[in-house]
Amino acid sequence: MTANNQPTIPYNESFYPKINIDGEQYDQNSYMGRVKKFYKTTNPLTLLTRDSQLKGALKLIDDFKNKRLTAPVTEKELWKAKTLKESMVHPDTGEKIAAIFRMSCFAPSNVVLVAGMLQARSIPATVFWQTFNQTYNVGLNIANSNKSTKVSNKDLMINFGGAIVSSVGTAVGLNEWVKRTTRFTPAIKNVLLKFVPFCAVAMANVCNIGLMRRGELVNGIDVKDKDGNILGKSVKAGRSAVAQTIISRVLLCVPLLVLPPAVMAPLENSNALKEALKKPLYNNGLNVALVAATCLLAVPWCIGLFPQFASMDVKKVEPKFHNLKDKDGNPITRVYYNKGL
Repeated sequence: MTANNQPTIPYNESFYPKINIDGEQYDQNSYMGRVKKFYKTTNPLTLLTRDSQLKGALKLIDDFKNKRLTAPVTEKELWKAKTLKESMVHPDTGEKIAAIFRMSCFAPSNVVLVAGMLQARSIPATVFWQTFNQTYNVGLNIANSNKSTKVSNKDLMINFGGAIVSSVGTAVGLNEWVKRTTRFTPAIKNVLLKFVPFCAVAMANVCNIGLMRRGELVNGIDVKDKDGNILGKSVKAGRSAVAQTIISRVLLCVPLLVLPPAVMAPLENSNALKEALKKPLYNNGLNVALVAATCLLAVPWCIGLFPQFASMDVKKVEPKFHNLKDKDGNPITRVYYNKGL
């Protein structure tokens, strides 16, 4: 028996594929490699994973790393187990992320959110959907942020209020301006109103992420060496992490909130579909279908713009990191950190 009461299992080399389970299946220095990874980890089908399956995946990874396998395992099985882990478990805390706030739930959730925002025309409807959307985004940002910097509940509530006010104010202001201006024809106004949600959500995402992750901007985040040893907190790394997340999320708004309206506008004016799409059932149904298809395809391409586990040249972070050495006595040239999603 071992010290932790685990039975000692004889090592059988044939049970262990020659892979580095702590590494990546796809090259994360390559954009396409990151897209392939996120197509797996953001797959909504992972939401159907039972707790027992996740526990089995985590045990398989642990047994593989600690040479405790009792039967052969394939590379495919190991990478599938790691995909489940990365889809469901936070890399900093090791805790399971609530299903609704996983990136694999982003597409299903946004089918409802985006469809609602695109259909909102009155002030009450706009306020409701923008508030609903930003409330969801607050949870998403908290759940997927770097967890090496703690934020108080008081700061979270203040930041939440700022995100709501910025998004609702922008959406209502733009809606009312487009409706009341006399510069545009009714047809142009109708098209512009479909793009208002994009402007509102893009601005709100900047505010939301910046506010909810303000602690990273002010206090920094943990940076590590290539072996995973924590070197200290870096404000510059924190700012880079938040900036990259904002860029990818704002760009994600483009296909989600621009493409469906851009497709719907000519269809609503076409002779073949004009009458049919005047009916709310058909119009809303096609809108939701376009949002769903766009969201499923767009998420991996947008969040894959930057690696989740990013790195910086040591000279680009604070001077306190410039002359550090690794465990072998070699100068540390890069620092690593979890950017968040």
